[in-house]
Amino acid sequence: MVEAIGLPGSGDRAILTRGSRKVHMSMADHRDWRQVRRIAVAVSLLSVFLTAAACGAEGDGERTAAFQQVTASDSVLTIDHFLIVGFKKNKQYSVDELPGGVDAWTGFWGLDPYSRRDYEIRFYSSHEDALKYGPSLAEEVAGENAEAFRKNPTWKEGAKDRWQNAFTGDMSASSLSGPSPKFGAYAIFGNVLMLCEGADSTQGLERCEALVGALTTGAME
Repeated sequence: MVEAIGLPGSGDRAILTRGSRKVHMSMADHRDWRQVRRIAVAVSLLSVFLTAAACGAEGDGERTAAFQQVTASDSVLTIDHFLIVGFKKNKQYSVDELPGGVDAWTGFWGLDPYSRRDYEIRFYSSHEDALKYGPSLAEEVAGENAEAFRKNPTWKEGAKDRWQNAFTGDMSASSLSGPSPKFGAYAIFGNVLMLCEGADSTQGLERCEALVGALTTGAME
């Protein structure tokens, strides 16, 4: 550890200690040492600023590297947990032909009430059932593989709701290019599989992450 034990006068030499040794430092050396310390402090402050900025960006809907598409949880969620965080119900589906399913809803949600997105929420009796029965059916209707199953999905309940019109330019009829999958991706959180609106898997996962985050900090506290 280096510390000053005397203030140098003009042209004098500062006496510093390093452990038990005394070190004589010229005025110029002393100014250089102070400059090094200022640079070190500036670098430290810049690091703190960049870290804070990165944390702030996570709240803008961008997916973080830590998000897991499949998350285990001992909690058994119901539609009421989603209503607590502002999920708006649209339609309840019959799950008579949904393997392992105990409930299913479509609706919309968003942190911004003026910019909500579509979700489909499928409930299972446990996380293990969600993992066993959920992914194969979700992959039929979410993302790039959905087109192959559009006319003949395994679970046909609500099949038309999972598609939307796509436009190549403005919203005029002339730019209509045909139906496209509404959901870009899915995520499993505990006993729930959620399909999340998105133009691609990246955008879909961002919106899955946002809803999972709301559940974690809101409905499950």
